[in-house]
Amino acid sequence: MKIAVFTPYLKPGALGMEIPEISKRFVGSGHEVDLYTGEISPQILKTLRRARVRVHITRLPFNDRLFLTNCFTTGLRFRDKPNVLLAWEFPSNITAALAKWKVAAPFVWFCQEPSKLLYEKESLWYIKTSQPFYVYLTSLVLREILRPLDQWAATSADIILANSKYTAKCVWRAYGRKAKVVHTSVDTRVFKPKTPDPSIRKKYGIPSTARLLYCPGRLYPQKRVDIAIKTLAILSKQHDDLILVVSGVGPEEPKLRRLAEQLGVSAKVKFVGLRTTCEVVDLYNSSAVILFPSINEPWGFVALEAMACGRPVVVFKCGGPAESIIHRKTGLLVKQIGNARAFASAVEYLLGNPEISKEMGRKGIERAKFFSIEKTFLRLSDAIEKVVA
Repeated sequence: MKIAVFTPYLKPGALGMEIPEISKRFVGSGHEVDLYTGEISPQILKTLRRARVRVHITRLPFNDRLFLTNCFTTGLRFRDKPNVLLAWEFPSNITAALAKWKVAAPFVWFCQEPSKLLYEKESLWYIKTSQPFYVYLTSLVLREILRPLDQWAATSADIILANSKYTAKCVWRAYGRKAKVVHTSVDTRVFKPKTPDPSIRKKYGIPSTARLLYCPGRLYPQKRVDIAIKTLAILSKQHDDLILVVSGVGPEEPKLRRLAEQLGVSAKVKFVGLRTTCEVVDLYNSSAVILFPSINEPWGFVALEAMACGRPVVVFKCGGPAESIIHRKTGLLVKQIGNARAFASAVEYLLGNPEISKEMGRKGIERAKFFSIEKTFLRLSDAIEKVVA
């Protein structure tokens, strides 16, 4: 079977690991895979080519940040005749719909979440209040152009898969279509318990006696990293040995740094930027508790990675993480969504009960196996075979 895979970009990160692994497994099962993207990291490109995945990169000379143009270029130029089209993140669903229009092949959309720009007013509000006016105006125009195309692409899909029950509900609200849940995965060969490299603390100036709280993820408003900083400020009054490590980049970083200064904990918050996968695994394994205060996260790879590394994680009881975390067994679900004091109370409970934390970590390792790449691949393959048949 010939499979055409579409994704707007492939960079280091959760999907940057999962999509290549799934593609490699398709090739290993005897299928031919062509992957179409607008941007890809050299390391991922090398890995895919070594696995005999044919990679097609569409770049336009004026396309520095607006990868949407690649979507239309790829879809309209698409000439191959695959047996199935598989799209991942927006706007690759539009690319696949255009390709289906040209080659009449079945189209499977693995929806990670409906675009926030198109369906959530909060995204426009954030752009309006934090970006230059021309960016806000451009976003309004794109919203009006792309929303009908996104709706058409959703209608064109022969089946929509969702990465969580929460995302499936979002798909229903946005498109009026049911979605089959296929949870995205964590690579338990990479994210696993290990003795962390001691140099990781030295690298960031963290004392060997300090207890780490780790908050990984992009620095965007919906990630609510401000809750993690407020949690540290609350707990530092009673626990002066705590250090918060924040990894990731994004437009919220200046605001978060100012917040840390205002709360008097700037010396205890380490912004370490983007880290390699190996360093991230070391940080997970060096930490006492993983903080994941994101709100309405469609799935949440951080929760899976934390469990796979045997670390308890604290999340709000909303979105995808509420499906992966088992309350009081692999982590804690905080009901008071957006409440920093309630979040801090949950973290303090784990810090004050190290044996309970260790038991949650052990159970988390077993829980993470349920979301292995192999299981995601089998469920995805089953859905594709039914569509092709």
